[in-house]
Amino acid sequence: MSTGAFIATNKKTFLGVAAVAILYSAFGRMLMGSGTGNTLLGIVALGILFLITARRSVTLRDYGVRTARWVRSAIIAILGTSLVATAFIVMAMVIEQNKSGFYRLFDSFIVTSGPALFPDTNGELYMIEDSGQNYTTILLTALCVFLSFLMATVAGTAIGAVTGAKGVRAGSITIGLALVALFLFSYLLDVTDSVPGAPWPAVPIFASIITVISAVVMAWALKEEQRPLPAVRPAFAEA
Repeated sequence: MSTGAFIATNKKTFLGVAAVAILYSAFGRMLMGSGTGNTLLGIVALGILFLITARRSVTLRDYGVRTARWVRSAIIAILGTSLVATAFIVMAMVIEQNKSGFYRLFDSFIVTSGPALFPDTNGELYMIEDSGQNYTTILLTALCVFLSFLMATVAGTAIGAVTGAKGVRAGSITIGLALVALFLFSYLLDVTDSVPGAPWPAVPIFASIITVISAVVMAWALKEEQRPLPAVRPAFAEA
């Protein structure tokens, strides 16, 4: 099993863009911008990358690539990219939080718990509330980050699949409906005062819901249709 079919149409570009997006999202926060901004930048960049890649590669089904094979390769790409992004970004988060207890104020994805001691400019220790880290908070942070990237890559793949398999109009309608649904959902939470705590458990809840809905949309887009096999097939379409 590999990512072959999914990234076959732009393999080098996919790997290069994904690497740059992940590394900048992780370590860009050490140079400029907030932790939240850098993480969101990576999430959006990878979501767009998966949308473009899915839109192009889903058409390989017209050249004999089985839908099941394309889906398996897409899942591997989604999970692999999300896990790598999570590893680098959480590592950067932990490093930055250890440097300053106030880092959490600029990163909406990090989970902290309890007070922690930090040195001031004179080397004297002082207490900062709700700035501590332990194995539990790091794991929860990793879960929030992973599910956020999983959401973005699955949603991007779903929209790309709709656009590639059903046409640009269908893709545009899907994006429009998604934005309307997101607005209505946010409005409902606001008026009912039901917004859960952030980042935990709000991020996992929202990300999981969007991921599941995106998977359903992708399944609809990839619904099997009779496809006449072309006389000439790309080499990667074999087997």
